[in-house]
Amino acid sequence: MTSGSTGHSAEAIEEWLVERVAKELKIPPHTVSVDQTFSNLGMNSLQTLIVAGDLGEFLGIEELEGSLLWDYPTILKLAEHLVASRQVGTKL
Repeated sequence: MTSGSTGHSAEAIEEWLVERVAKELKIPPHTVSVDQTFSNLGMNSLQTLIVAGDLGEFLGIEELEGSLLWDYPTILKLAEHLVASRQVGTKL
């Protein structure tokens, strides 16, 4: 398992995002693919901002950019980016 300074592994972030996206979209978590884009899952821009804010709280990151869900448009890519960027200490 890979974890950044947030103390969360990519797998833990993926699991959290699957649950949170499913809740936001009111769909079963097993229908959320980590390889599918947020827009293909049916999320609109407001929903992505809400999830990004909740993700920041989950990770303990005050200034998590809302655009990250568009810059890294799948759960898999976003989780990998978050772990990698925290390891090298770059600002999210």
